[in-house]
Amino acid sequence: MVPPAVLAAAAILSAAVAAVLNAVAIPDLPHVLAFLNGLTVVLLTGGYVNIRRGRRQAHRAFMLGAVAVAAAFLVVYLYYHANAGLARFGGKLNPELVRQIRSWQSHPQLGPALLFHHLNRPRPRRGGHCGHGSVDPGPGLARAVRRA
Repeated sequence: MVPPAVLAAAAILSAAVAAVLNAVAIPDLPHVLAFLNGLTVVLLTGGYVNIRRGRRQAHRAFMLGAVAVAAAFLVVYLYYHANAGLARFGGKLNPELVRQIRSWQSHPQLGPALLFHHLNRPRPRRGGHCGHGSVDPGPGLARAVRRA
């Protein structure tokens, strides 16, 4: 069962989104989207700070607020793209940029793989045999997650 406070917050949020969509012209909605993104970042930062300080209730409130604002962002985003139409590019395409973008599209699996490799590769320690010593696993993904 959904708690009554969550239902009330959802009703208030949906009313606020409806009011914004009725009050703001479609060409101005990207500014609303930018504001919602910024507000989400502020709420996520507040949640992080509060959980680091051991304030679980405040952390929960910040995180639920961030989820609500992100949901509002999704609604406004979909409304904007459903009603704004297509934007035509008026400049001249750079052939080198087009080649780079096509190469990225043909290898989408390389981005996450390269990031994972970079975060988890062994790093040499200073000193020792041949100037590199034994292999240090470095910060790596697992260690970075444990520190947070």
